[in-house]
Amino acid sequence: MAREHAIDLTRVQGTGREGRVSKQDVLRKSRGTKVFAHPLVGRLTLDYDMLTLSEDDQQLVVYTAPAGSPDQASLELLATIAIST
Repeated sequence: MAREHAIDLTRVQGTGREGRVSKQDVLRKSRGTKVFAHPLVGRLTLDYDMLTLSEDDQQLVVYTAPAGSPDQASLELLATIAIST
């Protein structure tokens, strides 16, 4: 599973028996929540999923905001700004 998500197990703190890296530890590295401090819209809290695209360690990170949330409104504002510049 770690190879599938291109996760370096030496950088994962194991929570399993005797400190072993578990499936849940790997999944936590491939998805989660990240907080950004954007200069125009302020604080953004976004969920992310990391997808491995090929055997060349290419990864696509997809960030999303919950529908109807202030974070979604901030992303829409940023999209509008990007289009107008």
